[in-house]
Amino acid sequence: YEGTSEVQRIVISANMGLDDYAYAQYSLGYCYEKGEGVSQNYKKAFELYIKAFGNGNASAIAKLGDCYYYGRGVDQSYEKAVEYYRIGADKGNAYAQYSLGYCYEQGQGVKSNRYRAIDWYKKAAAQGNESAEKALKKMGEG
Repeated sequence: YEGTSEVQRIVISANMGLDDYAYAQYSLGYCYEKGEGVSQNYKKAFELYIKAFGNGNASAIAKLGDCYYYGRGVDQSYEKAVEYYRIGADKGNAYAQYSLGYCYEQGQGVKSNRYRAIDWYKKAAAQGNESAEKALKKMGEG
């Protein structure tokens, strides 16, 4: 790895495809999503998040939800976003819990349900998710 940039090291690790490199696959996906050190490429980011998810990276689950929510690298679908957010939320990922709560609050991909939104926001807030804490206050629950 000597003489290689951080992004190059992530690329090398991610392309190995081993379980131990799920975080590298996630990190490289993030780089492609944000255009950090590489040209922005949502499709490539999505593909890497899929690999990372398949190799057990919990954060990648929520990022896949984001890809569908915003239509980045895939056709936009609130319903598919909710599927991924729910998987992440059930695994205890605070961002996925917040995102699922938001979908319930807004009625995006699921029928609007204030009580389910609050429940998911509370789970995320209990883990320190500031967006969930703000959402609870806005809903009169904070």
